[in-house]
Amino acid sequence: MNIRRLMIDRNIGEVFTYDMLKLSVVESDYCRDCFFFIPEENECTAKLDIIGKCSSFDRADEKSVIFVKVGEVE
Repeated sequence: MNIRRLMIDRNIGEVFTYDMLKLSVVESDYCRDCFFFIPEENECTAKLDIIGKCSSFDRADEKSVIFVKVGEVE
């Protein structure tokens, strides 16, 4: 079974809650502005099975996205 098929595609513009944070799905070709990207380590810490896919190669809409913090859950 292909695990990629089980992961979700969040819609561009969607705001969702992750670990008490509000994150927005924003179209972007660059990981550096993503909440889950650690530039010092050039590494992504995203839990794709929870937050959804980000690469255009894996998404049904063929658009790359990043996840941007827009607030906190009160």
